[in-house]
Amino acid sequence: MSNSNLLKNTSEPSFWRQWLQLMGLCSALVLSPTFLYLVYLHGADGAIIVWLMMLTLFFLSYLLVYLLIGLLLVGGMSFWLITKYPQHVSAVQRGIVILIALIWIIGISGFAFDFIPYNVAQRAYF
Repeated sequence: MSNSNLLKNTSEPSFWRQWLQLMGLCSALVLSPTFLYLVYLHGADGAIIVWLMMLTLFFLSYLLVYLLIGLLLVGGMSFWLITKYPQHVSAVQRGIVILIALIWIIGISGFAFDFIPYNVAQRAYF
């Protein structure tokens, strides 16, 4: 049996499909708490308007660079872990979800309790 037949007969989903599912889950982790917070602040209709404005401004600002760096780090880390430990894909996915949730919690608590200073007038961190 040739190598191409071996690859066709495997029942495991492709790496890129798993990676896209993982990125979708990461996006849902970040986007859903933000949207729920906007609903809490502005109501459902106001939250949708603020969300659309926020997405528009997001793509016009420096935050896009942070998103790309974060996706490259998470994507690179998941790629390395899944290729090194292909038998533990679900554990790798759980670990990355937990890591992103911890980063999200640290970020929220940092701004909520003023651990991360933010000057609104200058729109600059630190």
